[in-house]
Amino acid sequence: MKNFFEWSKDGESTNIFRYKGNDYQIVRKSFDNNFRVDIFENGVSVICDNTGNKSFAPRMKDIPLDEKILNWARNIIKRRVRKCPKCGGIGLVKKVGKYAREELGDYSEVCEKCRIDSYRKKAEKERVERDKCHEQERKIYEAKPPIIIGGFAEKIAAYKILKELDIPEVEKDGELEEFVWAKGILKANDGSYYPVVFLIDTSVKINVKILNISN
Repeated sequence: MKNFFEWSKDGESTNIFRYKGNDYQIVRKSFDNNFRVDIFENGVSVICDNTGNKSFAPRMKDIPLDEKILNWARNIIKRRVRKCPKCGGIGLVKKVGKYAREELGDYSEVCEKCRIDSYRKKAEKERVERDKCHEQERKIYEAKPPIIIGGFAEKIAAYKILKELDIPEVEKDGELEEFVWAKGILKANDGSYYPVVFLIDTSVKINVKILNISN
């Protein structure tokens, strides 16, 4: 396997090398005075690293970078291309990430195909749960539609509504650091008044956003 990878003339990728039924290739891109290096398996990036990381081939300090990258990739392919414990197929097997653990159960290492399948299944479950929540919210709003309070001829009427709200006049947003919530009164195009709560972005000059207000 030693001479199976060779850099192309532009030095950005190697030849495609077939190993144990799969096609492998090394691709590198310049990144902050170093290189991001990817190992592709059948056209999909399965391993990546940065040559500037201390963890990148730490035992190969005294060899040229071009050769160091090739050796790094060859070592990974030799160690990790084997039978997947989940599906039984041959491919580059690596540790299961935190996001996929729920779907993969007791498997601590799987091939790329199984990993991607687990991501898709988890994403589909999350989509179904979101759809259920959205449907429940829709039914609640249909049963009891929100009422827009406003259309007052006098500004004082809108002010009285705001005074009754048990919230501060101005309050920092709990998640967005540069945003604040503030009570206010909106004057509509027809001259009537609406009590509103503004979300204000304090980081920009034009900084008032009006939420859920209808003219």
